Amino acid sequence: VISTSAITTNNTTQSISGTAEAGSTITVLDGATVVGTTTANAAGAWAATVSLTTETAHSITATQRDAAGNLSSASSAVVITIDTTAPVVSLTRVDDAQNGLFDAGFAVTETANLTVTVDGIALTALQVAAKFDTATSLGITTYTAKSGAFAGTEVVVVSASENDSAGNTGSASLSLEAIDTTAPSAP
Repeated sequence: VISTSAITTNNTTQSISGTAEAGSTITVLDGATVVGTTTANAAGAWAATVSLTTETAHSITATQRDAAGNLSSASSAVVITIDTTAPVVSLTRVDDAQNGLFDAGFAVTETANLTVTVDGIALTALQVAAKFDTATSLGITTYTAKSGAFAGTEVVVVSASENDSAGNTGSASLSLEAIDTTAPSAP
């Protein structure tokens, strides 16, 4: 019996454990391929470290051969999914439609964790909301600078990251060109 639980992970080395007849030889299989062998201890517990190198779902089973040479049928399968691909984080500039020398803001993957710094100081979520209007469409959130929020001299850096269920992290970062949403003084 395999006691290891099903998992999705980016770790290609997995410890598979279970219980069997004391002293029996355990063969761990990925489908029909042997990926490990071990011996059950006096209490019947066993563990084997296996390498699952391909990025796919692996169907892990185990068989046991007792001291008399009798071979069991395969255990119930445990699925271990290896995922080593980081999520893609989209982060792009939004041009100022009225002046191509300036940016109006940025667009980012809706589910990404966001950090915005202005002149080296990280903004809180409330400060970001005070400086940018947002609109979300098709999984992308667009942040457009609010009128009067920037004078055009600030250094604005945006970083975004996202983690997937396997533990992979995707990230992106960019520096915005000057954002100028402040009207000039009257002549």
